[in-house]
Amino acid sequence: MTDVMSKTMINIKDVAVAIVFNQQGQFLLGQRPEGKPYAGYWEFPGGKLEAGESVWQALCRELDEELGIQPQTGTPWVTRVYTYPHATVRLHFWRVTAFAGEPRGREGQAFTWTCMQPTAVDAFAGLPQPLLPASLPVLRWLALPRYVVLSHAAAWGVQPFLQACEARFQQTACPWLLLREPALAEADLFELYDGLRALCEAYQVPLSVSSRHVNLLATRQVNSPLHYTARDVAALGAELTPRTDADAMCIWRGASCHTAAELAQLADWDVDYAFLGNVQATASHPGQTGMGWATWQTEVTGCPVPTYAIGGMTLGDLPQALAAGGQGVALQRGYWEA
Repeated sequence: MTDVMSKTMINIKDVAVAIVFNQQGQFLLGQRPEGKPYAGYWEFPGGKLEAGESVWQALCRELDEELGIQPQTGTPWVTRVYTYPHATVRLHFWRVTAFAGEPRGREGQAFTWTCMQPTAVDAFAGLPQPLLPASLPVLRWLALPRYVVLSHAAAWGVQPFLQACEARFQQTACPWLLLREPALAEADLFELYDGLRALCEAYQVPLSVSSRHVNLLATRQVNSPLHYTARDVAALGAELTPRTDADAMCIWRGASCHTAAELAQLADWDVDYAFLGNVQATASHPGQTGMGWATWQTEVTGCPVPTYAIGGMTLGDLPQALAAGGQGVALQRGYWEA
C-alpha cells in the first residue's frame, strides 16, 4: 500500500509519531508547550519529517530532541491522515519498544507514563486531559489485544465446543472471542450464541459476532461489537453506521480484508481494526495458497487501522506479525487444537 489516502490533498505534511513503551507496558504522552498550536494538549511525541528523512530517522531525531532518549527497536503500526484548522498531516505511528536514556522534557514540556483501561466504561479514564484530537482513535486502539480467537463449533459440535470454551476460560484468560460459523446450521448457531454469551459474561471475555449472521443479529438484537465480512464492507461502503460517542469509547468494530486496496478504504470508515489474509494455507480454504509473510507485510504497510494476520496462525506467529507492522494474529485451529 503506497498511501492510505488516495484523495488529493494540498500541502499535506508527513509527521513521525512514536508510541514509546516502557518495560511495564505503559506508553508515554507529552504535553504540548506554550507557543505551539494546541498548547497544553497531551499527545504522543514526534514531529515533521525533514527533507530526505525516513520515518524512523525522524523519530530518532525527534525523540532525542524532545526527550533525550534514543530509540533502539521500533516497528510501523498505522498511518492516519488528519485535518486540523491550521494543517493537514499524515501521521506515521510507530511502536518503540526499546530505547536508551531516561526521558526528560528537553523543551520544558511535561510528560507522563500511562496506560489504557480497556474494561472501563470510558476507555480514556485516567489519561491526562485534554488529548490531541488526532490521538483519540489511536489511544483507543492501544487497548486492542495481541490476538483474537475465532469460534470452532462447526468442527466439534456446539455442546463439545462450549465445554471446551469453559475449560479453556478456567485455565487462561481469553482476550477476545469472535463468533464466526459460516458452516453451522441456524438452530445450532442460535444455541452457540446463547451459550457463548453466558460464558463470556461469566468469564469477562469480549465477544464479537460476524456480520454474516444476519438472522442471529436481528432476532437476538445483538449489540456486541460487529466484525464485518469483506463482502459486507464492499457493499456497505460509506453507509457503515457511525457509532455514538458512548459506543466509540468502549466498543471495537472491525472488518475482514484480502487486499491492500480494501485496507485503504477503511481510512474513511468507523472501524478499529482489520483482518488481512490468508497468510498461510488453511483447511477452511482448500486449494488456496497463502500470501506469505513478505506479501502480507507489503500489503499492510501504511494501513489506517491496526491489522491482524489471519490464516493458519498460531500464537507462535505473534512475533512475526508484530515485526511486520501488524497488531497481532487472529487464530482458530491454532488456538483450539494446540
